[in-house]
Amino acid sequence: MKRRAFADKDVVTIKDALGLEWDILEARESKYGFDILYGRRHNPTSYECGGPLRLIYTNELKAFWEKNAIRTDGTIFDLPAGRTTLKRARVALGFNWDHDSERFWRKRKNEMLELKPREFEQKYKEHRVTRNRMSGWRFKIFGRRARPIGWWKDPDVLRIFLSGKSLNQMRAILPEKISVTHASRLRRHIKSCYELRNGEPIQIAPDSGPIRDLRNRS
Repeated sequence: MKRRAFADKDVVTIKDALGLEWDILEARESKYGFDILYGRRHNPTSYECGGPLRLIYTNELKAFWEKNAIRTDGTIFDLPAGRTTLKRARVALGFNWDHDSERFWRKRKNEMLELKPREFEQKYKEHRVTRNRMSGWRFKIFGRRARPIGWWKDPDVLRIFLSGKSLNQMRAILPEKISVTHASRLRRHIKSCYELRNGEPIQIAPDSGPIRDLRNRS
């Protein structure tokens, strides 16, 4: 870790992520392309003049934590500063690992239904999301069943599958979010068991197909 101290003539004043002005007195190089800065408040009060230098809550530090908010490999504390100091900074900037994780997963509820765990893992690999973690959160949010058993047997849903629309057109108006693969398999099954007569779905073959209605399908 490289440290640079600043002489009085080299002191630069910046605003931190909270809008407070600081004089930079020390910079510590991190491995992530930005420096961890220490200093004192610009125009400090008598209380703020003494004591050790304080970590400056820079916009770069905030952006780093936003990017790595849900990583579980220790990255969020892999910086040239004490862990207690970093924890205090995270609280001041509004970060909380549990809350950030909850927000991340709930924001992506639709994708959790549409993508298989391995597809989700690939899409969010920069967040170090694993398929097991995705499956766990999907179960936590939705429970074991994603959809009512036999939801696709509703006459309105059968009409959609028998309408001749493309897979993407059907998925856009279906009452349940499903992947293209699931929609294709379900359409083949429905067409083998039902047909439209005067706009009404009529069963033409026994309907005992192997259609899974579980959300936590891998």
